[in-house]
Amino acid sequence: MKRGALVAVGLGLSAAGAWKQTGQGDDAEVVDAPPQEPAALLSQQETVSETPSCLDWQCSDGYVPKLNQTALPGKSDTECCEPTCKHYKCKGDFLPNKAYERNVGFNDDSCCDKSCETFECKEGFRVTDVTMKLPGVTHDVCCEQTCALHECGILWQKTNARSHWIGNSDAMCCEPRCALVNCTGGWAVDDYKVDKVGDTVEEC
Repeated sequence: MKRGALVAVGLGLSAAGAWKQTGQGDDAEVVDAPPQEPAALLSQQETVSETPSCLDWQCSDGYVPKLNQTALPGKSDTECCEPTCKHYKCKGDFLPNKAYERNVGFNDDSCCDKSCETFECKEGFRVTDVTMKLPGVTHDVCCEQTCALHECGILWQKTNARSHWIGNSDAMCCEPRCALVNCTGGWAVDDYKVDKVGDTVEEC
């Protein structure tokens, strides 16, 4: 019977890998086989490599990395980043401020300034159509004096109709008396009307 070359492969595994024997008898030779990794180790390595890491994620415009981003798994802004104030819409009586665009918080307190719209002014002062659109939480910024606090001069008559007007002058807050009318063409102010409210020749 013709002898053929028989190959015996070792079944033992070691850190160095497997071994195999070629040939028979005096011609036998032991050679190293390529190392083989245990199936469990391969499975673990594949799982690790397939898990996305926030370390590789670039936050979109309007987002900044979370403080512990490098240790977080994920591949999205929601998982890896915090929204900033850049795209936040202020609500109610709050106003946007570009200086806060990099702030993290995404709420009115972090992203906005409170406006004067709902500020409570002292008696005789009020918020105006102009100041209500200003950022502020102080009386000096938010409130302006009304005519309710103005004392009219002797030739002027105080009127409740103008008490809510913004101003601090006779011309703005008071109505003129007839004593201020300059009559012409031989006319003179009627003595009985000198203290009455009026500003025309016909009235006075």
